Amino acid sequence: MKKKKNKIIYYGIELIIITLGLSLSFLIEYQREVGYKENLKTQSLNRILKNLEVDNLDYSFNTNAHLDAINAIDWITLNYKSLENYPKDSIGYYIQNAMFISTTFYDNQEEYRSLQNSGLIEFIDNEDIVIGLQNKYVDHEYMKHLEDEIDKYVFFLKEFRYENIFLKSNNTNSRGYPVDVSYVGNYTFPTGIIQALRDKRWWHSLYIKRINNLTKTDEVLISKILEEIN
Repeated sequence: MKKKKNKIIYYGIELIIITLGLSLSFLIEYQREVGYKENLKTQSLNRILKNLEVDNLDYSFNTNAHLDAINAIDWITLNYKSLENYPKDSIGYYIQNAMFISTTFYDNQEEYRSLQNSGLIEFIDNEDIVIGLQNKYVDHEYMKHLEDEIDKYVFFLKEFRYENIFLKSNNTNSRGYPVDVSYVGNYTFPTGIIQALRDKRWWHSLYIKRINNLTKTDEVLISKILEEIN
């Protein structure tokens, strides 16, 4: 009876040791897996930071381009009734900028989608980062919508531009837009063209406001990501 009791105690202790060993093994493996995923999350967030830097360069380029368009539209709507007082090269330059300028928003969501689809986004401690990234890429879609609206005016104004300006060379400014342009039309602007330019200006102005908002929210997002990975 005593021997049987000792065996029970022996096997009980052995079972406890095996169970503890397995539990410890699983815990070590779990911690290793968590550490691995934390490392992947950090790498992914670092790549997103790089994307945010590129986005800010894109914001700056696009803002300046839309300001060029607004400046040209303002010049035309102010002076279209007295064009004979201005050099044809100046008129051509402003028409080209007013009617031709639009932008293509750079939208690289690959790293964010990878973070999302892999489940690594769940390892982000700060919920503000998750919400901030979601809102950011929703805003990107809206920016592309604004560009589509502006492009409709570019298409509408294309015929007038082709008929009334002449591109004298392939010279461009720092943003890649033609600058060596001369006006070859008469000094009368159709009312519909002026109205279309005023409408186009409104979209350019809205675009710049949205870009300014994106710049501010990206600054906050960058700060929170840096806190997360440091």
